[in-house]
Amino acid sequence: MEPMIIEALGRNNIKIQNAHISLKTRNFSGRKDQFNRDGNRKFTIVLEDQEQFEFFAQRGVNVKIRQFEDTNSGEIRDVGFIKVAVNLHSQYPPKIYVVNQNGPTELDESTIGSLDDAYIEKVNVILNVGRPYTIPNGGGEGRSLFLSELVATIGQAPERFSFMSEYNI
Repeated sequence: MEPMIIEALGRNNIKIQNAHISLKTRNFSGRKDQFNRDGNRKFTIVLEDQEQFEFFAQRGVNVKIRQFEDTNSGEIRDVGFIKVAVNLHSQYPPKIYVVNQNGPTELDESTIGSLDDAYIEKVNVILNVGRPYTIPNGGGEGRSLFLSELVATIGQAPERFSFMSEYNI
C-alpha cells in the first residue's frame, strides 16, 4: 500500500493522496444507524503516525487515537482517525468520481451510496477545514472536515482487505 501524502492547500484546504478510508465507518449513503442521524453522510480517514496526527490537530481537527495490535508484527501502535462530512446540499457540493475499468464516472446523490461497499484500491481527496465551533462541556474549540473532492479507484476485492485487517478495522 502506498503511503499517504498530506499537503496543505492554502489556509483551509488539505489534499490527501492515497488516503486510507476505514471500512467500518463508511456512510456515503447517509443511512441511519446507532451513531448516525438519518441523512448524515460521512467517512473516516485512518492516520498512521504522530506527524499525521499533529498535522490535523494543529488545524483544530479532532483526531481520535486508538491503540491496535499489528497482526503481522504483534506490535501495539497508535492509529488516528478523523471524520469527514459529505454535504451534498451545501452551496459548494463536493465533486465525487469513481474510476474503474470503464473509466471515470461522477457520482451524485442517487449513486454515492455505492462507495459504502466498494473495494477502493486508491482514493485521493481534497478536504475543507470548517469554521471553529465550540465543543460542549468546556471542551474548547474544534473544526470539522468537509469533503470538497474525491476520486476513488475501484477494483475487484481480494479475499481480504490487507491494510484494514492489519488493525482489525
